[in-house]
Formats: sequence, structure tokens, C-alpha cells
Amino acid sequence: MKGFKEFASTKVPDALSKEEIEWQSAITLHAAASTVRTDLPILAGSIQLYICGRFEYFVRELVGAVADGLVASCKSAEELPEVMRKTLRTKTMEVALNPRRYGYDQHEADLFLLALSKLISPGANEENWDISSEILTLTESNMNQRTLVDLFRRVGIENIWQEVGKQTKIKIYFSQKNDSPSNAQKELDTIMSERNAIAHPTGETSFPDTDKVLGYIEYFKLISGILVESTELATLAS
Repeated sequence: MKGFKEFASTKVPDALSKEEIEWQSAITLHAAASTVRTDLPILAGSIQLYICGRFEYFVRELVGAVADGLVASCKSAEELPEVMRKTLRTKTMEVALNPRRYGYDQHEADLFLLALSKLISPGANEENWDISSEILTLTESNMNQRTLVDLFRRVGIENIWQEVGKQTKIKIYFSQKNDSPSNAQKELDTIMSERNAIAHPTGETSFPDTDKVLGYIEYFKLISGILVESTELATLAS
């Protein structure tokens, strides 16, 4: 986007304007670019929606991977964290009652119920049980800081933000000296709040500029890497 903005303000090279080099599409694009808004607020807003969606997908995949790892390390279902087993029951029943609400059909919901029945049956102490880890990651909210906490708690990881706050990379990014995660939490909530406003715009909605969205991309890159590291540490400690 920044490149397009700069492109619109540049002068057409002599070689092109004199047709020494044939590149009509570039000349046409340049002529059009000078007549439109090159800050491209709608495009910047669309990209913000996209990166928020990718971050939400990443967190769910990460939590799902932790759940699958716990299953692989447990000899019986009873060894799984109690909060994890409770969430599996609750979320499975929610999907079974209203599968379309969560993007499933009735057959898929029935398969989730079958997996749950094997999990809670006496035979679950043997090798005939498994879990549907995607059930654990279902949410109805955007990935704000509270939703993120809730997801990690479902697999037995408490205080995920406290672990994030301890990381040197976060302290450098926010120019802070303490271990408080408040800056990182506030930034995530701000991004997701703006995401909601862009997804449901009104006449008063302000779209972000290019530099702001690029800053959000850097934040997501940073926080994603730290979440992976913090998850690995929490898993090793458990």
C-alpha cells in the first residue's frame, strides 16, 4: 500500500513516456492512481480484518496442538486436566444442541458425541479413546485478551499473560522495565475493538492508515512467537 502511494506521486520515466519502452499497463495504472485516494483506507481496514482472523486461527491451532500433546502423553482419560475434560463435555453438548451455530452439520455433531462417549466410558482407561481437540477451541468472541486467557485455561495453562509479560522481547517492544503484561493486553484489545468496528462500520467508523496496520502486523508477529515459547515452557513444567 505504501508502495502504491509512492508510485502515484512519482513521475513517469522518460523511457516510458516517450514509448522507448512499451509498458502501457504501467502508464494506465499511474494515470489512474493519481486520481484516487492512495491512502487506501478500505484496503487497510480489510487487511486488519485479515490479520486478526489469522491470529485467531493461530491461537486456536496452538491450543489444539497442546491438547493433542496432552492426549499423546496420557495413558488414560483420567490423566487429562480436569478443566480440559469438563470443557470437552460442555462444548460437545453445546455443538450437539445447535451444530449450525458453530459451523457443523448434524453428522459432525454426532461424531463429537461419539468421541465424548468413549472419553467418559469405563474403557477410556484403555487405548480406545481420543478427543476432538477442535471442540476445545470453540469461542463466540474475538480473540481479545480475555478470550485468549480462557482458551489456554481449557488445556490447563494458567497465567499465560504473566508469562508473556516476563519476556524480554515484550519489554523492549513496549519500552517497559517491569513484568506487567498490561501493555500487550491493551494493544490486543485495541486491535480487536477496531476490528469489530471495521467489520460493522457506521458513518462514524474511522479506518486505519497503512502505518498503523503495519504496526499491528509487527505486534502479532511478536506476540505469536512469545505465545509459542510460553506454551512450550508451560507444557514442560506440567
